[in-house]
Amino acid sequence: MAEKKTTKVEEKEVKKPAKVVKETAKKAEAKAEPKTTKAATKTATKEVKETKTTAKKETAAKKEVTPKTAAKKETAAKETKATKVEKEVKAETKKAPAKKAETAAKVETKEVKKPAAKSKVKAVKGKAQEFLGTGKRKCSVARVRLTTGTGKITVNGESLDEYFDLETLKTIVKQPLVLTETLNNVDIVANIYGGGKSGQAGALRHGITRALIVFRPELRPELKKAGFVTRDARKKERKKYGLHKARKAPQFSKR
Repeated sequence: MAEKKTTKVEEKEVKKPAKVVKETAKKAEAKAEPKTTKAATKTATKEVKETKTTAKKETAAKKEVTPKTAAKKETAAKETKATKVEKEVKAETKKAPAKKAETAAKVETKEVKKPAAKSKVKAVKGKAQEFLGTGKRKCSVARVRLTTGTGKITVNGESLDEYFDLETLKTIVKQPLVLTETLNNVDIVANIYGGGKSGQAGALRHGITRALIVFRPELRPELKKAGFVTRDARKKERKKYGLHKARKAPQFSKR
């Protein structure tokens, strides 16, 4: 029995793994190493740090620039800026005439595209020149054609006396002609629509004044001073709800 036990112990010793063998070898080596190796590593690290600090100092000294070199650098930078500005100015001067030409072409095209204003003087072969003018008052519009003549006024195919019954309306129509002393030197043909007789008389007066200004522009200050050139903007005010008319309110009842 004792012999069998010894054989089992030997088998266990033989079957030891390789890791255990390596660990034991390392431990033995560590015990054998001298203590001086630690001190050597410390000195080596100190030397590396010193070399790094010296290298940093040298680079800093190189970077430190003397005043002369700084001035040189400033002058060089200024020169480069000046050259850049000169180049930009030259490029702009070269582009300026092209831009002017483009703008001129655009203006010309715009001027060409503008529609021509209608002339207020109508010329027909075999007839006297007609001077046009449109007048407005309230809801009435009068289109007037003025020609040199003997003082004949026709309104919607009728004479002035036939169309307007009241003398006040006739005098209103003749006011600009009387003021400019052209009552017997001019013939007038007018077409009027819209509004009542009083509004139509005011529109006709306004149209005659405009036609006279086209006929003789020097008459404008005189007509303007009399107030015939301005369009009378007065109209009937609209009715409001709750009232009889524009301003007229129902009778107030206290109780």
